[in-house]
Amino acid sequence: MDVVKLLEFFLERMLGWEVEYNKRRRSVGYKTSAEERFKADIETRAKLAGVFEEFLSCKANETIARSRLDMLNTARPPEFAQAVIVDSQKESGGSFFVETFNAKALVPCRRYCVVVEDGVLKINALYGRVSEAEKWSSRESI
Repeated sequence: MDVVKLLEFFLERMLGWEVEYNKRRRSVGYKTSAEERFKADIETRAKLAGVFEEFLSCKANETIARSRLDMLNTARPPEFAQAVIVDSQKESGGSFFVETFNAKALVPCRRYCVVVEDGVLKINALYGRVSEAEKWSSRESI
């Protein structure tokens, strides 16, 4: 699998997770039943952990994945409705960098760092910037 395809699959899975969880959180059962909220949050956290295990490196799972797993935060419009900028792929020091764009996001420009871990491509870090004029800054959460 190439780096762009990996990132496209990851964003597709994350967008599906985000939309499904938002839909579930808007349901009557979730809003009125503590038991339903508890069950939904456990199931959602397990699904998200599976996505992270598949696509993120060990380092990323220990750092940038933690807050999303703890808080289960989502956004409206969806944060993961990002378009991969195919021609943006660069390689530096054994890492691959691919940029994405989401015009409706607070941080519309993102840059994913992908590494090879045990022979498999994995997302290792995430950077963001508000505009082309700014420098990339490390993101604390995926």
